Amino acid sequence: MKKRVRAFCTPEQAALHNSHHTSEGYFIFYLLNVYMCILSCNIFWRVSSAVYFFYSAYLFFFLN
Repeated sequence: MKKRVRAFCTPEQAALHNSHHTSEGYFIFYLLNVYMCILSCNIFWRVSSAVYFFYSAYLFFFLN
């Protein structure tokens, strides 16, 4: 279970999973995903999730 969660925490996996969501639903789902990653993953995943969060926020607010 933990290994599966960690695999889902990579930006590529999350982007692939979220690609079919609407922009609003995607953003809400992404916030939940980041929260779960912080709860279940080590510091490496927290850093990568933070970087991906800012990247996603940039895409969400500036490209939509």
